[in-house]
Order: sequence, then C-alpha cells, then structure tokens
Amino acid sequence: MPKNKGATLIEALIALSIGPLLVVAFLGAVAPVQSLTWDLSALHDRDSTLCLAPPLLCKWISGAGNNRVDRSTCVRADGNILHLQSDMDGSNGFPDGDVDESYESVSIRQNGSDLQIRSGAGSFQPAFRNVHSFHADLADSRLLRLALAADADKALIRVPSTGPKPITFDLYLWNFRPNLFGEVP
Repeated sequence: MPKNKGATLIEALIALSIGPLLVVAFLGAVAPVQSLTWDLSALHDRDSTLCLAPPLLCKWISGAGNNRVDRSTCVRADGNILHLQSDMDGSNGFPDGDVDESYESVSIRQNGSDLQIRSGAGSFQPAFRNVHSFHADLADSRLLRLALAADADKALIRVPSTGPKPITFDLYLWNFRPNLFGEVP
C-alpha cells in the first residue's frame, strides 16, 4: 500500500472553490433575515412613537398656563405650531414672572415626518419620527384635543402598507380652571 503524501492539484482546487461558495450561500441566507429584522424594528419604532406620544406630550403640555395672569396667550396655535407657556421655575421654587427657563415656553410642530419640540429661544429638535399628521385643537377653554398619526418607515419593502396609525387624546388644562383667590398681575 502506497502512503498518501498530500492532495492532488485537482483536490486542492475543489477544496478552495467550496469555501467561497459556502460563504456566498451563508450571506445569501443571512440577508433576508437581516432585512426582516430591520422591517420589524421600524414597525416597532412606529408603534413605540405612538405609545410614548401621549405621556410625553402630556408632560410638556399639562403645565400650560401655570402662574400666568393672561392665560389667553398660554396655549395658542400659529399655523402648524402649538405654543405653550407656564411659569414653573424661579428662586426658591416659586415662579419668577417670566418664561425664560427650560420648558417654560414650549413650541411643538410637525416638520416633514418629524414632530419637533423647541424650548424657549432654542431651535426645534426632533421628538418623534415617522409622524404622518399632527393637529391640536382647543376644544374648549380647558380642553386641548391632539390628533396624531404615525406611518411605517418608507424604506420598508415587504411590509404591507396599512396607512397611518391614528391616535387622538384630550388633555385637561388644569391651570385654566377658575382660581379661588384673585391673581395680582
């Protein structure tokens, strides 16, 4: 019996061609799984945007009118921008009569597919993405109705288009209730 001292040239070429074929097959199998997880992540982002919108918007909006004598300017809409004012911060935790601290003067707007927020004189920063529509309506003097709809990411290919998912909720502006004692401007 002769001893085998190595592989022939043909055996070596076959072994070298099988390796790249296995890598290409592996990458071909991983690509659809990766794009599916991307699609599911984008759908989760859309749903989490709508789940987080009510509590965050309520936090930013519910204090509107706090310690402000002229409440008619505390909640107002200029076109597609919702402006809110409240005097929350001052020395020793008491109001100081102006609205120049963080989140005392808040503006919320829809710009493209982003819902953006601005605090004070700063610039608008994105708060929620994939927003299809945003509408604020002062239903009565103490009730603000917000309607928000979010779309799935436009990059999704395999996810069927279901249209924007709407959510509507009302915020009670508790600072707009009549005061027991008169205010001094």
